[in-house]
Amino acid sequence: MTVRESLAGFYSEPQIRYLPQVLEEISSGQIVIPKFQRPLVWPKEMRLALLDSILEGIPIGTVMLWRTRSGEMSVKERLGPFLLPIADRSAPVRQYLLDGEQRLTTLYFALIGAQKLEQDSDDTNEPSEAFQVYYDLRAKVFVTRQDLGAVLPHHLPLTDMLQGARLVKFQRNLVGERRAGGREHELYADADDLVSLSDEIADAFRQYKFPTVPVTSENVELVTRTFQRVNSQHVTMSEVHMVNALTWSSSFDLLDRLQEMKQGSLAELGWDEIDDQTILRVCKIALGVAVYDDDSEAVGKELKKQPDILGEVEAHLCHAARFLRTKVSIWAPDLVPYTAQIVLIAAAFRERPEPDADVLERLRDWLWLTTYTEMFQRQMSESRFSQLLDDVRALATGEMLAQPPGKVPTKRPLPRFDFRHARARGVALLMARYKPRAPSAPSEEVTRAHCSRLLAAHRNRAMTQLITSAQAKRPAVSGSPGARVLVRPESIGTMRRLLQSAERPPSEFLASHIISYEAYQAFRDGDYDMFVRLREGHLNGLEDARFQRVLRRLYPTLGGAPSI
Repeated sequence: MTVRESLAGFYSEPQIRYLPQVLEEISSGQIVIPKFQRPLVWPKEMRLALLDSILEGIPIGTVMLWRTRSGEMSVKERLGPFLLPIADRSAPVRQYLLDGEQRLTTLYFALIGAQKLEQDSDDTNEPSEAFQVYYDLRAKVFVTRQDLGAVLPHHLPLTDMLQGARLVKFQRNLVGERRAGGREHELYADADDLVSLSDEIADAFRQYKFPTVPVTSENVELVTRTFQRVNSQHVTMSEVHMVNALTWSSSFDLLDRLQEMKQGSLAELGWDEIDDQTILRVCKIALGVAVYDDDSEAVGKELKKQPDILGEVEAHLCHAARFLRTKVSIWAPDLVPYTAQIVLIAAAFRERPEPDADVLERLRDWLWLTTYTEMFQRQMSESRFSQLLDDVRALATGEMLAQPPGKVPTKRPLPRFDFRHARARGVALLMARYKPRAPSAPSEEVTRAHCSRLLAAHRNRAMTQLITSAQAKRPAVSGSPGARVLVRPESIGTMRRLLQSAERPPSEFLASHIISYEAYQAFRDGDYDMFVRLREGHLNGLEDARFQRVLRRLYPTLGGAPSI
């Protein structure tokens, strides 16, 4: 049988459907969303643009539905901040939304409405009000409830448009405003025109038609491959969700497995917020496929053969998380300077699950080397990543790194503090290493673990700005790393008062915040630019010293430290 013959009957002729009819099938559970679909990713602007297209009669594209007698396919029960209708399991033929999820769910939430979730969804950070839409009959624009402010009589809820009785009630209220007399009489003198416009808007949505293409098959693999081909053109389709679609079966759901991993052993280590893409890259190393090549089909093919490898990946990530906590004092994945470092350190533990103390020290040195040289700042290629993977595997087995070809690795100063920058997170970790004391108890020692937890709990807010732009003479001064201290955000006022008080703070307190006596005096004298310059130089000196130690340990054949 030829391929063409085997696909006979797979695709049906497109069917032209009215929008309300399709939305009613979603509402009744006749059309459901398979779990291998991606989350709700369209931003508000795209959702409103879709509504504009329908109002103007512009085609919104074809929707693809998979029709099957199989009832084993898992379906989504929630999307964004809403619950989805319960699937009609009594139907002899199930219809799964294969392509068009973002469009139809946008229209469903706007025109039909849905029950709001009692707790936040993992799909989106947007509130339900961002999906509830009104049409401003005066401004002639669509606007979300979130952006609307007060709802006025001329704001037409889209959930009323397809419901005849509710639309009539809206129109009667609008006319009633005109008859109310007083101020409202003047504002709604054009109520009849607004009512006519509301009818036109409602008719545009009631009469809107678009094509649906039914795909009839009992072959799940063929259907998911079709899904992959159709969605490969969409930039919003992440690699994780594409691989999930290609590997999905009634017994395996990649997204569910990743969630179990993050809510289980990784959550115990404070790593429940690790990105799915990072986990997938660790998985790709374990599967032996290219990490930075975009080949979802290759990953899906290997993962279907070895689904149990995710257990190994979980173990490697747990080893990496423990190492980063105990040896580098990093307590959360987003505090690691570069996410690629997580992937490579996990690969090192795959190579050697129980390394000795020397190997752990070299891995820590490697992390600082790649941070200070900003190794991952440029776009990563597969060849560069392969070389770095070879390096960490060599370190894991106790080998020394070969002298790098060309120029000796160098480190440049960090002129401006931005927590999103890997080097800035490196500065934050350096400050945590000195165990900065609380301004409210300057004589009390704190542990390094306490400071690491503080940084993990507050992230960039813990790196509080001691010197503001209002205090500095030059704008660049307040943006310097020297203007930041690691304290609880609410303690910064206490910190300033302590440094300005007549009684000098304990020297141990100043040292814990990497503040020299000269810098302290500059602060007391109100010379904040000098304070920042001295402290920035102090921080740079500490980083330079660490960088040189790292170089000597990792590249003993270099002979001496490079000039920096």
